[in-house]
Amino acid sequence: MKTIFIKELQESLAGNRFYLIFAIIILLFAINGFLYSKKYETMFNEYNDMRLKTEDEISKSATNFRSLARAVFFMYLPPARLDFISDGKYAELPNSLRYRVDFLQSRSYAVSQNNAIKILIEIDWMFIIIFVLSFLGFILSYDAVSGEKENGTLAATFSNAISRFSLISGKLLASLVLLFGATLTGVISCLIIINITGKIPLQIVDYWKIVIILLIVACYIVFIISLGIVVSMLTRKSFTSLVVLSLIWVVLVIVIPKIGYLFINKIYPIPTFEEIQNERDKIREYYLQKLKNLEYIEFQEARSKKWFDTGNDDWRVTQALFNKLMKQVNIIKSIANISPFHISKSAIEKFLFTGMERYPEFIQQGRTYFTTYQKLMIDFDKSDPDSRHWFLNYISEKPVSTEALPQFHFREPGIGESLKQSLFLVLILFIETAAILTIANVAFFRADLRTVQA
Repeated sequence: MKTIFIKELQESLAGNRFYLIFAIIILLFAINGFLYSKKYETMFNEYNDMRLKTEDEISKSATNFRSLARAVFFMYLPPARLDFISDGKYAELPNSLRYRVDFLQSRSYAVSQNNAIKILIEIDWMFIIIFVLSFLGFILSYDAVSGEKENGTLAATFSNAISRFSLISGKLLASLVLLFGATLTGVISCLIIINITGKIPLQIVDYWKIVIILLIVACYIVFIISLGIVVSMLTRKSFTSLVVLSLIWVVLVIVIPKIGYLFINKIYPIPTFEEIQNERDKIREYYLQKLKNLEYIEFQEARSKKWFDTGNDDWRVTQALFNKLMKQVNIIKSIANISPFHISKSAIEKFLFTGMERYPEFIQQGRTYFTTYQKLMIDFDKSDPDSRHWFLNYISEKPVSTEALPQFHFREPGIGESLKQSLFLVLILFIETAAILTIANVAFFRADLRTVQA
């Protein structure tokens, strides 16, 4: 195996193909480092400005409890430091929650971004790995066996008492070292650029996450190379192998991940905007009917309760819609995960909590904070003997200590929690990689390779 490994490395390094692959990978990772450094700086500055603005508004309103109760504030989702690995369409998702003591709503805030470079900004690591690296892996391995069939060197190799296991293992290991080495160099160049610019404050835990991601990527590369070798083994000509692998790439990388989008509304429809609005109107009408024909004091007390009930019911409608939207997303992802290429992407996104994995976590943490905030406000008003507890009208007017008010801070999941979320998909990727390796070995041992001529 060592002889084959060295021979394959020497042949690859002697040609231009590997250097072209190497240059493409390095260039894309360098672009990623520069663009996402700028993007993170812009998004973090805007997030921080809005967060400080909200804190200032809370401080000003806290001089009077009634003013604080009537004021509307925002919770903001901070940009993820590792967005450059998997962007997850962060800028297209709602990234703030609007709240008052009686309601909670999701909102989006604008992020300054030049639309002319929007496509470039989406060159995250996942784009490079799933789209580019997979195709380059096929380019590197499409003639691993068929090329030797054509030029007649396969028979000469076996004449030197080289076992089939040593041959396929040497070829696989050499391609893995070359492609993973180029990827690792690209990753290092990207991290150097990020550290030089100083825009993304990476922490120790982020580097550990990157190490784990590289292990997943290594498994992914083994799958790509093994698939390329299997197809090269089963075809007589290198051109045929390249065509077959190109078709496989189109199906697994582009077609299958997009199938879910075409049929999702038939598989799992969601309510229209008019249906949701009608449901909200029915809730309001229901509570208005309950307020009719009440005496003044009864009306004010019932109205106060109505505000909270309406807000909670409105949130339940919103949450029900959100759950259905997430169900659609999960169905689309499940269909896309039929492709081993997309499983790698899904596993890494779950591990990093980016994109659609990050947003539900933000909603959950925001709801927890709102519940705490609402209870504190109600308890404060109840503690004032001068208050009649009639919401927004006759309530406490005492000042509120800002130190007593909870502050919303998004908690980033730790490595243990991240691994737990992604473990199932990572195991599937390992199983599929083991399966394609087994297929490659079995097929290679059964094939009558010595008699094949160019």
